Parts: sequence; structure tokens; C-alpha cells
Amino acid sequence: YRGNLYLSIFCEAGNSFMISYAGELIKKGVKNAIFDIDNTITKSNIVDFYLFMKSKHLTNKWRYYLWFGTFLFTIPVYLILDFFNRGWFAKMFVNRLSMFSKKDLEQGAKDFFEEKLKSRFIKQVHDMVFFFKDNGVNVYLLSCTIEPIVKCYGEYFEVPYRCIGVLEKDDKIKVDLSNFRNFKGDFVYNFDPNCTVTIADSKHDIPILKYSRYSIIVSNNGIKRWMKGLKNSIIVKC
Repeated sequence: YRGNLYLSIFCEAGNSFMISYAGELIKKGVKNAIFDIDNTITKSNIVDFYLFMKSKHLTNKWRYYLWFGTFLFTIPVYLILDFFNRGWFAKMFVNRLSMFSKKDLEQGAKDFFEEKLKSRFIKQVHDMVFFFKDNGVNVYLLSCTIEPIVKCYGEYFEVPYRCIGVLEKDDKIKVDLSNFRNFKGDFVYNFDPNCTVTIADSKHDIPILKYSRYSIIVSNNGIKRWMKGLKNSIIVKC
């Protein structure tokens, strides 16, 4: 919180606090709430979806285990890429999904949402989305995840969203990364910062967290160094 005070709320005790804090933000004039998705609304990421799609594609479990064993060797490379530059990570990893048709991705995303993601909601953030929405705040979902997945969230919460588009040509898909560099900023900077709250989990979201007057950081591992420079922020441990 502003003034070098950082507040960490555990999951089992955090829900009532989050709703109360959301109410305070509304009283202070917040009109827009912009939520990241992966590890903010649900404990998930694009890697989980890719593994889910591969498991559906490789129906023989031994073939899947063999493939998974080789895939494990590539994970450190992707983690390093993601640490230094999310754009590199997206271009190298998300495009792995190009082996699937758009139709397969859309159906796979629906199955993934129903079978996996609904059980991974972070309750206090999930409930905050509905609280803001029910109290007249404009809620938006903003994610670097591909559209077939984000669309499921948008339909579930019944709110608009912005995400990475998936194009299809000659039965092959391509992830649209043409505007990735300033993807989130280009969206958030259209809002009045004085009446906007951003909710996210990653250091890659620092620009949008700093832009809005209020921000909420969802953390699985307590307070990290990058979080300490943010103003008017609370840190919620989930």
C-alpha cells in the first residue's frame, strides 16, 4: 500500500477483505476495473493449455509420456525467455499451437475451461470481478493468452476482453503478435487513470499497474522486489 506499507492476505482470509476493498475503490470513484487472467483470475498459463491439447492429440498415453519427456528439456529455455522478454517467449512458444486447427483450438479451449480452469479460480479475485460488475464498474479482461481461451472467460463473466488473436489461412493457424510489444499498454492507456484499477500478477505488467491510480497485485510467493516501487498498490497472497 502507498507509503511503504504492503498488505498480504492469505486465501482463506482474503475474500471478505477483497470485496470490502473493492467497495472502498468504488466510493473513491473507480469506474473501470481491468483484470489480467493467467495467475490472476485462475492459477494457469498457456503452457497448461498446450499440454492439455497435446494430451488430447496424443491419445496413446505412452506416446504422450515419451513426448512429454522430451518437452521437459525445453522448459528452462522458455523460462529464461519469459524472464527477459515476454515477446520472445510468446513468439517461440505460443506458435507451437500452430499445429492445431482453429476449430480444434476453440473446442480444446472450451474443454480446458470446463475440465481444468473452473477448478483453478482464485476465489477472491473471481468474486471481485462479479462484485465490480454488479456495482456498475466497467470490467475488462486483458490477457496475452490466445483468444479461444480468453473468450471462455469473457462468456463466463459476461464482460468484454482483449487478447491475442488467432488467424487462420489454408486450414493453418497463426497467432497474431503484430501488436504484442505494447499490447496491454495500448489498451489501458485509453482509460482515465484516476478512476481505474488494474489487477495483475507479473512484473511484465508494471507499466499498466503504475499507470492506474489503484492497482492490486496477486502473488503466489509473497512480496517481490519489483512490487515495492508501485504506488497505491496492495499485494494479495493467493
